[in-house]
Amino acid sequence: MLDEIRKKAQEDVNLKEELLHTREQRNPLSAFCAKCRELGYPVTCP
Repeated sequence: MLDEIRKKAQEDVNLKEELLHTREQRNPLSAFCAKCRELGYPVTCP
């Protein structure tokens, strides 16, 4: 699943920027998981 997300990000510059922006959030892992869920991937965080 993460490979699919990575491939989409390589093809879509805006998506790549949005995913990279999650690193700057207060809780980067939760922000990344939330973004993945927005994209339709059932990712959950610990």
